[in-house]
Amino acid sequence: MKCQLKLYQKVVKVYEDWGEQADDKSGHFDEISSLLQEAADLGTPPQPVAQTISEELAAPDNVKKQLDTYNKMVQDMLNARDGGLNT
Repeated sequence: MKCQLKLYQKVVKVYEDWGEQADDKSGHFDEISSLLQEAADLGTPPQPVAQTISEELAAPDNVKKQLDTYNKMVQDMLNARDGGLNT
């Protein structure tokens, strides 16, 4: 359980470090997904931990970070597709 808690603490730290100046925001998204999966593989967390992580993921600033990253990834795919059509 201690190992699982450390993984969740890392998730919170990644969100805290995820600033607007970050060049590779998708890297943060991937890191968070990986950490959450690794923690989930260790079993169900205690309710207080699950509640804290849920609140962190749903915090307005963090939701905005996730949406901004997703939108940028979609835009990059569209630009790549449009660029491929023009060549």
